[in-house]
Amino acid sequence: MKEIDSLDEFNEIISGEFNLIYFYSSTCNVCVNIKKKLSSYENTVNIYSVNVDKKDIASQYLIFTVPAVIIFSCKRELLRNARFIDFQEIKKTINLYAQ
Repeated sequence: MKEIDSLDEFNEIISGEFNLIYFYSSTCNVCVNIKKKLSSYENTVNIYSVNVDKKDIASQYLIFTVPAVIIFSCKRELLRNARFIDFQEIKKTINLYAQ
């Protein structure tokens, strides 16, 4: 899982074909476990992470709570989960669009 360091890098990544962006906080214990579970999808989808403690990216994309997952395709938001991450819905979206 690659860390995104700037808003420009973020915008370049989400303009790509199919990407999962994971928003977390370094003070969030649940976020650590979610990150481990999401890494199991790395062979199917490109996964990137954003630490909301350091970045202005979260405010640009209206991330008010962590953990949060957004799946983008060509700058279009396909799925958003925040606080309660639904792994079945994430898997379903990946299977539907990652072909």
